[in-house]
Amino acid sequence: AVPAIMDTFGGSASDLVEGNEDKRENNFVYQLDIPFGVTATANYIASDQKDNDSAGISLTYDDPIGFAFGVGYVDGKQVLGLNNVDAHQMNVVASYAVGDFYMGGIYVAGEIDNVDVDGYEIAAAYTLDDVVFRYVYNNRDADDKAKVTYSGYEVEYHSIERVYNLTNKFKN
Repeated sequence: AVPAIMDTFGGSASDLVEGNEDKRENNFVYQLDIPFGVTATANYIASDQKDNDSAGISLTYDDPIGFAFGVGYVDGKQVLGLNNVDAHQMNVVASYAVGDFYMGGIYVAGEIDNVDVDGYEIAAAYTLDDVVFRYVYNNRDADDKAKVTYSGYEVEYHSIERVYNLTNKFKN
C-alpha cells in the first residue's frame, strides 16, 4: 500500500476524516494477511471526545514486482466548529517501487457535514546510499468553500525533504 513517505509533511490531502489520520490513539485494528500479497484491515477508533468515533476497512494488494494497490473506506463523526458532524471518505491508492526509486499516489473523496471534499497526493522518493530525497504534492478542495474553509479542508502545497540515515535506527 502507499505509505506516508515524508517524515515531516505529507498526507494532508488524504485526511478528510479524523479516523483516517496517522498515529491515532484508542485505535483497535484487526489485520488479516491473505495469501498472494492481499491484506484486509478493519479498525475502530474510540475517541476521547463524546460521539466522535470512527471505523474503517481496507483491502490492499502488493505484487512481487513492486506495484501496490489499495482501497479503503472510513466513516464516523468528528468535530467541525462547535458541532459533531457526519464524515466519511473513500481512498484509492497505488504505488510502484523498484530499486532505490519509489512513486505513489492517493485519491480521496468524501463528505463532511454534507459538503463534498476530494483530494490527492502524488509522492516520489529516491535513495542514494544513506540519503533519501522525497517530494510530495498535496491538493484538497471542498465544494462549499464558505462552510469548510475555516476548518482547513482546503490544502495545496509542494514539499521536498532530504533525510540522512545515520544508522538503521537514527535519522537526521
